[in-house]
Amino acid sequence: MLRRSTSLLDLLYLLLKVVPKKILVHATPLTDDREEWRAYWQLKGLPWRTEPEISLDRQEYLTHCLSIVPDIEKGIYPFRDIKLNRADVEWLLTTHENGRGPIDWNDVSQRSRVGLDLRGANLCNTDLTRLPLARLRGSLGSNEWAGATDEQRAKAAILMNGASMMVAELDGAHLRFASLEDTDLRYVSLERTHLRGASLKGADLRNSHMGATSLVDVVLLISAQVAKPRVLGNETSSQTSIQHNMQR
Repeated sequence: MLRRSTSLLDLLYLLLKVVPKKILVHATPLTDDREEWRAYWQLKGLPWRTEPEISLDRQEYLTHCLSIVPDIEKGIYPFRDIKLNRADVEWLLTTHENGRGPIDWNDVSQRSRVGLDLRGANLCNTDLTRLPLARLRGSLGSNEWAGATDEQRAKAAILMNGASMMVAELDGAHLRFASLEDTDLRYVSLERTHLRGASLKGADLRNSHMGATSLVDVVLLISAQVAKPRVLGNETSSQTSIQHNMQR
């Protein structure tokens, strides 16, 4: 009997040594250890996620916000004046369109999808590095812009001053009138991004990929860092675009 008990203990010991490495690594982390969560998201095929999952209460609150029907005339949007952190945005991206997830700009068939609606949200000083934010709705869209007043345009504009957005994907995003002052936009992909009226004072645009994005009517400072542009084929580099439009 003693030998059998010893054998069972030995077996349990072996399982505890082997299982965590082979199986339990796929289980949802039980702590807020960021390294464990990074490894978990990698296995889930979500390498851009780095933060622990938000609490159920927070999920319920954000879900409630998503149920709010936008009203341009009244300046009502799901997340207007709400401070969001990276973990919030990661969860919203993952659950976007009933779990379909973020838009893959490289997949041309997805470019007609509607992006995450963060109009009027407060993302100032938030770490948004490497997030897939293609087609983000951070302002009024093209069809809404013409008939709106300046006040309505301002209320819809997202606040991202001081945010860190290195290597983020903002292709096709609507950022008209957006506040992007002192924002780190190095290596950001800005192909076909709508930036009319946006404030980029003090923003760091070095090595950003702008494609056909125009900086006409964008507020810039001479001190904005735009050196070392990245040139891709016939596309316009960040420095070329800015120099051209500042001379207009």
